[in-house]
Amino acid sequence: MATTPGNIDSTFLSTVSFTNTLEQREILKSILDIYDEEATVLDIMDMTGAAVPSAQTEFFHTTNNFLYAVASVKADVSQAGAGTQQSVTYDVSDSGHESKPVVGDLALYPNGMVGYVSSVSSATDPVCVIKPVNSSDNLPALTDGDLMSFFSNAYAEGTGVNQMRKSNLTKRSNKLQIFKTKTSVTDIAYGSKVEVEFKGKPYYFLKQQHDAYVKHRMDIAFAMLFGRASASLTDADSNSINTTSGLRDTIANSGGITGATGSGGAITLADLKSLSRTMDANRCPSEYFMYAGADFDNEFDEDLATAAPFVSGGIQYNAFGSGNGKAKALELGIDSIKLFGRTFHKKRFAALSHPKVSSTSAITQFADEAYLVPANQIKIDGGSGLQRRMQVRYLEMQDGVNSRFREKILGGLAPTPTSATDTLDIVYTSIEGLQTLGNEHFVKYEI
Repeated sequence: MATTPGNIDSTFLSTVSFTNTLEQREILKSILDIYDEEATVLDIMDMTGAAVPSAQTEFFHTTNNFLYAVASVKADVSQAGAGTQQSVTYDVSDSGHESKPVVGDLALYPNGMVGYVSSVSSATDPVCVIKPVNSSDNLPALTDGDLMSFFSNAYAEGTGVNQMRKSNLTKRSNKLQIFKTKTSVTDIAYGSKVEVEFKGKPYYFLKQQHDAYVKHRMDIAFAMLFGRASASLTDADSNSINTTSGLRDTIANSGGITGATGSGGAITLADLKSLSRTMDANRCPSEYFMYAGADFDNEFDEDLATAAPFVSGGIQYNAFGSGNGKAKALELGIDSIKLFGRTFHKKRFAALSHPKVSSTSAITQFADEAYLVPANQIKIDGGSGLQRRMQVRYLEMQDGVNSRFREKILGGLAPTPTSATDTLDIVYTSIEGLQTLGNEHFVKYEI
């Protein structure tokens, strides 16, 4: 309220009292910050509303594997005469190609010929007798390591039926991590206030408070990017510590796709065409967010800018959650491109080239990488509706308190003093972690 002509009292503003992330960034930009910690993976999930409570500190989900599988030929097989059967041995220990055919399967040969599986031995590496489905067909020669698929089945009238091949469930988990940040403001530093206007009213917050808040958020953001899931980790007093698996660790060690361009430091249409076919083989969706390091982003723009098939496409704003998707896309600085049957929303990720964290004189790897995250939603096992592919999970407190960002203002200089000391202690606490669904569709690609 007005006290004397020309003077207006400003009230203290908590950094967690803004109603959304766009407001936070708008207010915090009131400070001239040459080291702007711009939008991170955490900001993106905040802006798209991708945060879900969790009742436990470790959360799980299951996904289905393919219903179909391919088998690897273990030994060379000669071409058969017209209408003549073949005996084919399959290597069930060949990683990724462990399929064991069953009687009645229709086999698809590498050249497109079709055969009928008439018998399967009980050996560890089964020997299958395969007949051509047409008596005029010649089943082709096979070489050790050739891959065959079994795409359908056929039975005679009135006969029994064999058990179908079962699809395994993949169960994955991640953990909530406890983040804490504290700063103490002295009575002299308390005078370093930043005055802002928020919703038409004057407020102030402290520069040191702002630094602590940004540092706290960036700690979480970096953990969700580079974090490694903990196992048997304790502190000096033997208390258990949980750390969350970040996006990079999830892709590299929990079922994601990893790849690199054919020539280091460059990217070509042939590279992206090969990557697209790899993604096709993994049944990846058609729309992705591409979070690119600075060097990857530079090479992508420079090497492909004049490529004939490389055209810009309109951003599909529904990928950015509910509300004003266009505003969110523009705020995040995202470009949209269409290439080889997929739409990529490309974002240059400053966190991958931070000069004091991920891009020092001795660390250059991360700036060369890009992470591809599906933009669609997925139905998880159990039929609980559609879920975002990547989201924040946070601990749901018994009293309903949100554990994502909790701020405590303590000390003798607090708005409500808690001690006789001439300090202001600001403590931020968060209990959250990263969840990804359908890791097989996430990609780490590097130049």
